[in-house]
Amino acid sequence: MGTELIASLPSRVLQHVVTPLSDQVHVMPAPIEVDALPYFMSWHARADQDQGHRWLREQVRSAVAALHPADPEAF
Repeated sequence: MGTELIASLPSRVLQHVVTPLSDQVHVMPAPIEVDALPYFMSWHARADQDQGHRWLREQVRSAVAALHPADPEAF
């Protein structure tokens, strides 16, 4: 089974994808320098006070901040 699909992934994600699929994935660098993309979260206003949703937003915020310790206030 095969495919002609292409994916562009950050290197931090790539290491988790390639290892289990190493015999099925061909990795090559991007042909141009790619700037970092901003992170955004959005949700409906009715979820603002939902405790589970607030917990999830904080988990995402913490995970992203851990990846970018030089600028923790940006999240």
